[in-house]
Amino acid sequence: MEAIVSAAGKMTTQAVGAYGEKMVEAALLRLGWFPSNVNDSVKNAARFDIIAQGRQGQLVPLRVKTCGPQTEAFQYGYDRLKPIPTDDLHHNDFTVFVAMGKGAPEDRFFIVPTRKVREALEEGRILYSNRTRKDGRRLAQDVQFSLRLRPLRSGEDQPQRDLARKWKCYLNAWGLLAENSN
Repeated sequence: MEAIVSAAGKMTTQAVGAYGEKMVEAALLRLGWFPSNVNDSVKNAARFDIIAQGRQGQLVPLRVKTCGPQTEAFQYGYDRLKPIPTDDLHHNDFTVFVAMGKGAPEDRFFIVPTRKVREALEEGRILYSNRTRKDGRRLAQDVQFSLRLRPLRSGEDQPQRDLARKWKCYLNAWGLLAENSN
């Protein structure tokens, strides 16, 4: 069994991800939805993590991204040289961002249409690919994408930053699932 706490006393990334999925499942159950965690049976094989069934039988696929306490950044592993795909998305495809607090009562949930997520990632990819180092060379292309809840300290607006403010309308917006289901 893999350790859930690293030698430094911090939760492993796998434990953080598992925590987020369990908290999303708990929130859905509280709201009358029936979640089925696809990752429990087929680890990271599906395009989504949870399938939720509503009271009227509607189905909603959910992707879950979780960040540890005080991290407030969500990692993605797309190829920086290729556009972020959106052609594989359905209108009811959602990503639930779980920002862990110091304790469960401080956890925040952002329920965001995955298309909006991918658009922010693509805008960030384009911005990054157009930047160069001070010496004129291109920036490294083998870095991960990050979506961050906090703004830059400089105040510069970037599409993948300050998402707690930009996506405030998605904070605890569980009702979007029923509104946009099949």
